[in-house]
Amino acid sequence: MLSAGGLLATLWPLLSAMQPDAETQARQQIFSTGRLAETGQALLTFQGTPVLIFRRSPAELEALTKAAPADPSHRAQRPGIMVVSARCPSDACTVVRNEGYTGAFLRCPCCASTFDLAGRRTAGRAQRDLDIPPYRFLSDFEIEIGQR
Repeated sequence: MLSAGGLLATLWPLLSAMQPDAETQARQQIFSTGRLAETGQALLTFQGTPVLIFRRSPAELEALTKAAPADPSHRAQRPGIMVVSARCPSDACTVVRNEGYTGAFLRCPCCASTFDLAGRRTAGRAQRDLDIPPYRFLSDFEIEIGQR
């Protein structure tokens, strides 16, 4: 009969092999949505790229639906939380969230390109939408950014 220590020593190689290796862990990052206040935001860096995570209010989602009714998810896995690359495709500056008389939007401070809260280009020099990094919800409170 094996003791608890002997059993652990026997199983340890198997258990450690089931953990992701260092390279895989470097390609993913866990974010807690609890860090977001209502309509709050967080800017983090993932593999050298700024990533913006923010809540979208029901009014903001309604405005997005009016602008693009064919896209009910508004480029997000869960409509109330947006995960988007904050790097402007025009000049690689970091976009910021702004409030204007027409509502909230994302804006590049360098080239003045603007994007809606789904990261879709609305005006300016940028020739395409903001990128959506690979991500998935691990639970209602955790997002894994990186490998899917």
